[in-house]
Amino acid sequence: TSIPAYTKDGFERVQKLKLTSDEAQFASQFNGVRSVQQIAKNLRIDLKSAGQMLFRFLALEIVECWPASTAAKPEQRSVFQRFRRDR
Repeated sequence: TSIPAYTKDGFERVQKLKLTSDEAQFASQFNGVRSVQQIAKNLRIDLKSAGQMLFRFLALEIVECWPASTAAKPEQRSVFQRFRRDR
């Protein structure tokens, strides 16, 4: 499972491209948290098509992919923070 996120210049670059409606919808789902599988599910497209579109965005250096394990996770609270909130 990978998570696409725009590169530093990727968001501006994608605005200048002529995308198909499917590509534009796919690109609109990039938020650095949603996995490719979740995007495909949201848009009701098969994973093969999602993978092909993702490859195009990767090749154009519009997005980069991160493993799902590096996605933002809820911050761990210390014992003291838990104690204060549990009162």
